[in-house]
Amino acid sequence: MVLNSASLLDRANRIVQAARRQWRRSLNRSSNRSSPGSSNRFIAVVLGLACVLGSAAAADIEFVTEELPWAIADKPYSPPPLEVRSSGKCPLGGIGFTVVGGVLPPGLELSRLGYFSGTPLRTGDFGFGIRISNGCTWTVKRFTLTVTGAPIITAAPEKLRFVGAGKKTLHISATWPLLRYGATSSAAWLKVAPRFGFTPRPASALTGDDVVVSVDPASLPPGHYSATITFAAWQALEAPSVQVELDVTARPESSGIPTSVSP
Repeated sequence: MVLNSASLLDRANRIVQAARRQWRRSLNRSSNRSSPGSSNRFIAVVLGLACVLGSAAAADIEFVTEELPWAIADKPYSPPPLEVRSSGKCPLGGIGFTVVGGVLPPGLELSRLGYFSGTPLRTGDFGFGIRISNGCTWTVKRFTLTVTGAPIITAAPEKLRFVGAGKKTLHISATWPLLRYGATSSAAWLKVAPRFGFTPRPASALTGDDVVVSVDPASLPPGHYSATITFAAWQALEAPSVQVELDVTARPESSGIPTSVSP
């Protein structure tokens, strides 16, 4: 549920109207003379609502974080903090996070600043809601955190061979969905370009991500060259590598004899 500025304005308007009717009844009972207490109460209500409305008009808030990265049982869990977006400033306090409508995996905690910490003790899928509030408005988002074994990332094929310049494609898959990975090359003549840089979402028709491998032997003398592409991912058990072999052939030498040109 989100209490945005429009709903707050509507609610505040109803409260003001009710307070005004009550004040008028007080005036009638006292022969059209209001007591100082009733006048002060009405003024306090109006001033209080003015403060709330002024702050709420620029205080809408929402989650930016869509999903939580998976966790590994018996290993510390420290993903990036939860991200939120606010349409303005609220003078009533900073943003706070609270777990509602469920429980975190045993061993984990969520700080009021949106940081997860601890070590999950049990595998499984754990659902819970997280409430964010800034003193003017609040909202709740439902998350599911999966605790499982460490991810395994695989690169295929395990070896590439080039004769001269060219491009080929590697296929990257993993046991985790949405697993971000990095690729590094051991040679300047060898370049790698991941298509997305992470594995597909659950239930995706894709089986993995593609990486374009290209070689540029322009600055290399003739000969045989070897290099390695290494793939790494957060919490992965291993960093697989792909061996790349390159053969640079001798360029044809000019004989120095000009070729004849037909008239």
